[in-house]
Amino acid sequence: MRATCQPAQNNIPTNKISSFSICSFPSYEANAESQYSPHSHPHFQFLWIEKGKGMFYIDTSCVTVAEGTICFVKPGQVHHLVEEDAIQGYSLSFSLEFLYSGETEFSLFYHARHFHVFDSTTLLSNGTNNIVKDIIGKMNNENQKTTIYGEDLLRRYFKIFLLYLFREFECKSNSETAVKPSHLVQRFLQLVDEQFVEKKMVSDYAIQLSVTPNYLNDITKQITGSTAGHHIRQRVLKEIQRKAIYTTSSMKEIAYSLGFIDPAHFSKYFKKITGMNFTEYKSKFLNYSTAKA
Repeated sequence: MRATCQPAQNNIPTNKISSFSICSFPSYEANAESQYSPHSHPHFQFLWIEKGKGMFYIDTSCVTVAEGTICFVKPGQVHHLVEEDAIQGYSLSFSLEFLYSGETEFSLFYHARHFHVFDSTTLLSNGTNNIVKDIIGKMNNENQKTTIYGEDLLRRYFKIFLLYLFREFECKSNSETAVKPSHLVQRFLQLVDEQFVEKKMVSDYAIQLSVTPNYLNDITKQITGSTAGHHIRQRVLKEIQRKAIYTTSSMKEIAYSLGFIDPAHFSKYFKKITGMNFTEYKSKFLNYSTAKA
């Protein structure tokens, strides 16, 4: 089965959610969120693949998924699954407020640091996958009850789930490099995700982090291989790509939605990053998608 990227008729479907939910997929409930068509949402989400295999599309990338794969989705990322063998699993959707409610040990900074080192997908080790399966089962059972302390139990199960994932990711990260990411750079990446529409200059973020623009560029390049300015431009480009590929919005509409007052400036900005103008880029991608179908 092949996927064809087609622009939505209006906007990208965006699903709203309470502070936490867990559900199995595929689901046949009328109001259930479909994991098999392109969509985005304003919350974080993990997809755990229990059985089957296929492809996971996220923004302009796609990766293979199979039993034991965890997919991580950040707010606003357009994503969907395409099956090769029937895929079954669970989605866990949450807001940061769900984790922080009445707690102090899971601080905002701690979570932001870890969420930025997550890849879009990872294949869990057998040991971690078995533990994750058990915890997800407990969360799913608790979620179907309406009992006293139910939300507190769900929050604690979910934090245990996160801690196992953090440990898995950090073990893999430490095996690849002995240098841990700088807290400053992780905070910078978080700010870019939150503020890229309004702030596109390195100096905007340097002021908030109490460092000079040159230092922020240097330390970011040292740790990530790219300058702070490059990360800002790539984050803006990613949002442009989402809107160009998955919506019918005009260049002018996209420019205004991303904080560009002058569409001509937006056009120059886009061409400088991609090497082609907006119309050429959109036409090239859609023609490529049609040819692959």
